Amino acid sequence: MKRLLNMIGAVMLITTPVVCGIIAQQNEINQTTMKQNTSEKRLKNKSAKFNADATECLEIGYYETTDEVIKISQMPTTIKKVPTELPREITSLEDAFKGCNFFDQDLSSWDTSNITSIRNIFWVLEDLIV
Repeated sequence: MKRLLNMIGAVMLITTPVVCGIIAQQNEINQTTMKQNTSEKRLKNKSAKFNADATECLEIGYYETTDEVIKISQMPTTIKKVPTELPREITSLEDAFKGCNFFDQDLSSWDTSNITSIRNIFWVLEDLIV
């Protein structure tokens, strides 16, 4: 068991930078897409705010996609705490906590009546080769 936990820890140390790099790259792509679309119309966009070590989200961010969906900004994998209220503008929680292996907060206070997608909301790396 101890060996298995050590192996899992090693895999997490190896994969976390890769996942963070992918998330950063995707965020750059999303930002570029938003800038390109701004000339066509004004898209809804709000930057997320975090504490210094990115374990607590102080303000939830969101952005509008080209198909007029308002997506929550993906949380960093280090997140442990988020606000108790979800901004009303958000219609998609897709990928919100993707890769956040240590997030375990009750979200029952979030009003999700406007949400149309929760695809991959809690997606994490599950297939470990041991």
